[in-house]
Amino acid sequence: MSVTAEMAEYENSGAWLEEAVGRLVSTSDLTPFNAGDKAVTSASAAAIYVPCVSKRMTRYLSVVVHLTKHGDAKGE
Repeated sequence: MSVTAEMAEYENSGAWLEEAVGRLVSTSDLTPFNAGDKAVTSASAAAIYVPCVSKRMTRYLSVVVHLTKHGDAKGE
């Protein structure tokens, strides 16, 4: 399993989805769930785009979990 959490600055959540998640799994295989500004899951990945707000600006935390060895793991 691979887990990344990093500060991110994308134009919008769609751009984040394509670049941060779409490079790991097909975006057509993703199912949205309720978390952050955007959250998606599939059988081998889960990702959340979370706003981090300060007085001067809004940035985002991108958290992506990717199952790299499928073995007996299930998407649930």
